[in-house]
Amino acid sequence: LFHMNIFQFFYAFGLGLIFGYMYVRTSKLRYSIFLHMIVNFQGSVVALWLMQQITDANGNVIEVDKLSNKELMDLPSGFVLAGLYSIFVFAMLVVGIVLLARSRRYLVFFDAPLELPKKDNLKSLYGTVGVITFLIISVILNVLMLFS
Repeated sequence: LFHMNIFQFFYAFGLGLIFGYMYVRTSKLRYSIFLHMIVNFQGSVVALWLMQQITDANGNVIEVDKLSNKELMDLPSGFVLAGLYSIFVFAMLVVGIVLLARSRRYLVFFDAPLELPKKDNLKSLYGTVGVITFLIISVILNVLMLFS
């Protein structure tokens, strides 16, 4: 919700859980910040640069299936880079899933020494005026973003 973009919600939520777990386990915020910077760099700088490489002068993505063989040979190298980048991202996804599956026995959640009673957890988290206001504004902005 904080990104005010429903399209980022699910992966940002998942990454937030991972980054939060990293912080809880290491007590070092720099690891989460560094990985967050890498994700933002991939999504902004690298992705935008690759899009520039595979678009025509009008800013439209070149449709490869409508090109002749000669035109295919003259395509910019951006298509090769975009393909290699896609393969790299997919390979990192597979490696991440494999590493997560292999190290699942190390994923341990400890009880906090001053943890709130179970019955008060949700009320303490979602029952404050600030959180309720933030959630209402976030939902409204996300809905407006969908229809704009």
